[in-house]
Amino acid sequence: MSIFFKDSKTLLLHTSQKIEFWKVLSEITKYPINNYDQKLWLLKESKIAIINIIKESDLNRQNIEIEDEKVIDINSILEKYPNINKIIFIGKKSEKLYKINFDYIQIDTTYISSSNKISFDNKINLFKNSLGL
Repeated sequence: MSIFFKDSKTLLLHTSQKIEFWKVLSEITKYPINNYDQKLWLLKESKIAIINIIKESDLNRQNIEIEDEKVIDINSILEKYPNINKIIFIGKKSEKLYKINFDYIQIDTTYISSSNKISFDNKINLFKNSLGL
C-alpha cells in the first residue's frame, strides 16, 4: 500500500502488512479507521504518507525467506513530495534497507519497533513523539 498527499510531511516506511500502526494512529488522532476512506482521511489530516520500501522480491520456497529485494526509489518520492521532511521506519528491516540504499539522503529519520514485545501504550508514545502529534 502506498498513499501520498501533496502536503504530506512525514513518510512511514514499512516492510510488512501486519503492522498495527492504524490502531496507534487512530488512538492518537481520535479519527476512526473502520474503512479505507477513514484511513485515508486520517493520513491526509495528519499529513502522513505511507509506503512499503520493498518494491518487489522473490520468495525462496525451500527456506521460506524473501530474497532479491528491490526497493522503491525514495529520491523520486522526495522530489515529487518536497514537503516530506521526516521518514519514520516501522521495523528494523525498513531501516536496514533504507540505510543500505539511501543513507546519503539528508533528512530527519526515526526508527519505531514493530515488535509485539512493546506495549500498545509505549507504541502510542513513540508515534506521538516521532510525529509531533
